Amino acid sequence: MKLAATRTGLVVIALVLVSATGCKSHDRRAQQAAAEFEKTRDKILADMNSKLVDLDAKRVSLEKDLSSRSAELSAETRAALGQAVAELEQQRKDAQRALDETRRSTPDQWDALKQRTDDALSKIERAYDAAAKQLRN
Repeated sequence: MKLAATRTGLVVIALVLVSATGCKSHDRRAQQAAAEFEKTRDKILADMNSKLVDLDAKRVSLEKDLSSRSAELSAETRAALGQAVAELEQQRKDAQRALDETRRSTPDQWDALKQRTDDALSKIERAYDAAAKQLRN
């Protein structure tokens, strides 16, 4: 009887140890996943910020081109391009806001906010390309 109780006690202790080790292993995996998420998020955010800076430079270049070619453009084209530049500035503010929200996101919010920021950056890029094409024509 004493031997059976000792075996049962050992089994219980073994289960507790295995369970505790499993928890530590799970905790370690969770910490590694969180660290990997942070690393990946930081890289993606840096890439997004870089894209926003590049788009800013393109917008400034577009404004300079518009200014230098103003005399040769029709009033209608100047007005349309001026409106396009104003829209680019607003879209830039929207993209910066989305990027800031994405920076503060939790892992649960990440996918939706990242997509929103990607969409905002793509929208600016398309608007810039359309304005640049209009200026070239």
